[in-house]
Amino acid sequence: MQNLTYMKPSDMDQLREALASAQGAEAIIAGGTNLLPIMREEPLQAKVLVDISGVQGLTAIQEEQGRILVGAAAAMAEIEKNSLVLEKAPLLAQAAGRLGNPMTRNRATIGGNIANASPAADSAPPLLALDASVHLTGPSGEVDMPLEDFFLEYREIDLKPGQVITHFSFATPPANARQGFAKLGLRDGASISVVSLAWLVVMDGGVCTRARAALGSVAPIPMRAPKTEAALENGKLDRQLIQRAVEILRKEIAPVSDVRASAEYRRHAAGVLLERSLLTVLD
Repeated sequence: MQNLTYMKPSDMDQLREALASAQGAEAIIAGGTNLLPIMREEPLQAKVLVDISGVQGLTAIQEEQGRILVGAAAAMAEIEKNSLVLEKAPLLAQAAGRLGNPMTRNRATIGGNIANASPAADSAPPLLALDASVHLTGPSGEVDMPLEDFFLEYREIDLKPGQVITHFSFATPPANARQGFAKLGLRDGASISVVSLAWLVVMDGGVCTRARAALGSVAPIPMRAPKTEAALENGKLDRQLIQRAVEILRKEIAPVSDVRASAEYRRHAAGVLLERSLLTVLD
């Protein structure tokens, strides 16, 4: 058994003190669905295990001054059924409900899902489509940045030693926004995604005034599709415009072939997901 110092802070001040005392040699745990399987396979490089599951406020989901805040330690099962998320950001609730099985969703946290830095992270596309920011804390203070900038390269995020994710925030979508999440897996919707898509469009009559499309498993990191978004914005949303957006999306993404799917399949499937999703707006 690996010899680790275990610390369980109960508030933000204690959390920052724990991170400072670890001097960059910490591992963060909340639900443990990512970290515990790793620990069974190999010893951690860390010397201090900091458990953030009891830190006051890190499980909160609330609306403040026109923004929705989701704590990093909020479990996927809680996000899936949270009334605020269901009403204002259903694409995030849908994604949370497609992650793994019920046992996993009861333990897995949104902060851990993002910090794991997988291009297939289910919560990443909806947060990107919502223009979310990620909020960090550490001994040096608070840091906020767009989530889009947080993903650097494959399995690499802009999280420095001594920092931990505290929460995510995004502007409350307007009432005339339409949004959703779609995912393809090898066996079922609970599998690791072959392709995932989060989308949001704001409609003024038949015109799309704002569009967001974000995808997982089609590039080294979860990605926005700005060219596709630009093609949709300020246009009359009809089948012709949707087909044009699909063609642009298939050129914009950069999928690879692996054991779960070929690049060609992912490219085709991403377009199908976008087309089906936008057709629901017309219907």
